[in-house]
Amino acid sequence: MVEVPKQEQFGKPPVYTLSSLVGGVSEQSPQDRPSHFMEAQQNCINSPLNGVHARPGGLVLGTTTYNFTDPFVHEIRRSSTEHYKILVEDGEMLIINLITGTLCSKRGFSKRSAYFKHTGPARTAFDAVTVDDTTFIVNRQKTVKMLPDLSPARPNKGIFYFRSGSYSTTYKCILKVNGTSYIASYPTPDNSDAGNAAYIKTNVLAREFADAFNIKKAEVAPALAAFTFAARGSNVVISCSDSSISWELDSEDGEGDTQLIAFSEWIGKFSDLPIRAPNGFVVGIRGSKSDQRDDYWVKFDGPETTGSWEEVVKPGIKYKLDPDTMPHLLKNVAKNAFSVERGVWNTRISGDGVNSAKTPNFVGKRIRSINFISGRLSLNTEGAFALSRARNAFCFFPDTAQTRLATDPIMFDIQSGTVTVIRSTVAASGKLFFWGDGNQLRLDSGDSALTEETADVIPSTNYDYDGRCRPASFGMSSVIFGTKVGDGSRLTEVLYRNGTPIGEVPLNEHCPRFIRGTLRQIIPNDASKTTVVITSNDTTIFVYKWFNQGENRIQSSWNKWTFGGADKVVAGAVNDGNLYLLIQIGSKLVTERFPLDPATSEFRDIRLDHRVDQTGASFDANHLATLDLPYTVSSELRGDYVAIENDDPTDGEVRGRTLKVTWVDGNTVQIQCRAGHHKFYFGSKNTASMRLSQLYLQSGDGTALPDHILIQKLRVSHAETSTYKVQIKNTRGEVLEAGRYDGRKTIAEQINNRQPKHFGEHDFPVQMRADECSLTLINDSPYPSRWVQAAYHIQPTTR
Repeated sequence: MVEVPKQEQFGKPPVYTLSSLVGGVSEQSPQDRPSHFMEAQQNCINSPLNGVHARPGGLVLGTTTYNFTDPFVHEIRRSSTEHYKILVEDGEMLIINLITGTLCSKRGFSKRSAYFKHTGPARTAFDAVTVDDTTFIVNRQKTVKMLPDLSPARPNKGIFYFRSGSYSTTYKCILKVNGTSYIASYPTPDNSDAGNAAYIKTNVLAREFADAFNIKKAEVAPALAAFTFAARGSNVVISCSDSSISWELDSEDGEGDTQLIAFSEWIGKFSDLPIRAPNGFVVGIRGSKSDQRDDYWVKFDGPETTGSWEEVVKPGIKYKLDPDTMPHLLKNVAKNAFSVERGVWNTRISGDGVNSAKTPNFVGKRIRSINFISGRLSLNTEGAFALSRARNAFCFFPDTAQTRLATDPIMFDIQSGTVTVIRSTVAASGKLFFWGDGNQLRLDSGDSALTEETADVIPSTNYDYDGRCRPASFGMSSVIFGTKVGDGSRLTEVLYRNGTPIGEVPLNEHCPRFIRGTLRQIIPNDASKTTVVITSNDTTIFVYKWFNQGENRIQSSWNKWTFGGADKVVAGAVNDGNLYLLIQIGSKLVTERFPLDPATSEFRDIRLDHRVDQTGASFDANHLATLDLPYTVSSELRGDYVAIENDDPTDGEVRGRTLKVTWVDGNTVQIQCRAGHHKFYFGSKNTASMRLSQLYLQSGDGTALPDHILIQKLRVSHAETSTYKVQIKNTRGEVLEAGRYDGRKTIAEQINNRQPKHFGEHDFPVQMRADECSLTLINDSPYPSRWVQAAYHIQPTTR
């Protein structure tokens, strides 16, 4: 649609200029569609600065033998020379350095491959997050378990502990065995004689009672045969060798039980413990018999004379996470070298696992997503999350059951008032977001540090989300997510400030059915203002270009890239002005680089995908080159491939004689070269095209003008262009005309067969009504082109 101000302008044949062609595809009706949008577009780059470029081809960087179906893909971006893609599927893992196409080593993977088995698409079976040199990969189908190993059993011992002795006091030590009490009693003398002081020393009292029980043991044998009694300093240590015997200790001291304390499994206060005890002795501290939440356990560690009490886990309970069911580690040990390992997860070192140091809330469940926030690893099930100890991603148990520390792990059951099934998580704007269908939540701690007491989950947004593709964060505070709507997928960019959503940008509201297939990857890149979307539409990707002016988005441009001569696009990434794609060609996974920056010389190179050169070819006496390809091309795809002579021009122009190609088989071609010209490119052609919107004219108030529009000709302005054509079709889709611009013929008929990159404009006769034809600009050559603007020369007709 083109807006005109006044009817009087139809007095002479007017020219209506489309000053911008970079709007990309729009599915609005032609009457409502702004003039810079296209009816269709493919294999283009829409630059607000330079116009519409025919996209460059892809240079082959490396290949490896593997055929992926729908892998899980994760990205590790370390530097301009190390940018890795990890692909996991069917118990196999490939790691590729996209910058060089190098297949990386993965030491130890064969031992851990069982963890990477799955059912259904691998894309939805795994999740991962990278922290420094370590990538945590979680199998979303594995149920996390505790190992059956139990914490060390408590030694079957007890202690009578004499804290002090007094004159004229009767002390009683009571051993109850299977309901029978055995009592040893000793009255101390008074203080009438100075020599009596020796009888109230604690070590003397301990020896007195140890001897008394040993005598009683002999008297009541075999009732006490399993017991031993030994004086150790101020302690009488009782040991029982038969764990089936039920026994306990009690004591009386006539001083309010302040001088003689008896204990075996439990004691009331830590301060009641003796300074010395047998190495390994374990006892529980029970502050309140009615409230077990303050219970904890200690063990005497070290020699009796120099050791000390330390907190330990309750004896006889499960205390180890099963590393085979926990996330596995991919460690970057050197450039292009990784190791695959089980995690060494911290064990429970305190508490009982029920009332204190509780078992992590993901045990017995499947971890649905993994992330990292505020120095903590986040493991998330469908309705809860667990954050590791601060600055220790491997610890999900507290250091102590006695008090809460700011660094303790955080366990949180998510309750939002609605049913929330966490499908994914994404970190953005300094916050962690839990992404569910119809409900997104934010982990927040206000202005305080994130701790168990400050953590809260706050409702954030209410977008529909099908969980098929993980949301992608980029820039300072943006998240792009997609979900299937009808026949297409709808993508939305959510903008945040300090974790609070402040707006949204519907990315394809003007073309909601354009992105076809199941979303697999969303790849945004802020530096190049490009987002690439990979779907199950095997040989097509969808490329979005945007440009903001202040807070306004003045370009929101979609087109698709198609790849002939290939089976599917598996994965991609953007780095340093280049798009890297992993493309399946037969049994080979091919790494290719596509420059995105028009300022680079590579951008203007021969436009062939899967491109290789003459390196490695052998030449016979007739200059026939035999080249073994790094990939295998099936017979039905071979027609997409061509060979182009490359004379390495230094004048900035592309030389491009097409050479004869003969296929020996899917791996080998023969290319006929000329004497002295043994340099060539070989690859698959791609066709850049854009179909202009149907021309409508209307006045400023929206009134359609005129009744009919005769398009006399279309004038196209171009730059750095070798050749292209304008295809004219009628309403039945029949091609009526295909006028071509050829820069070689514009300059001279024959100039050494070179393809110049020309600046200028060219007129294409049309002579058809606007409502009876469609006009498509097409570059079906392997040479560059750039369309800057177009102008309709029309003859309007009014009744």
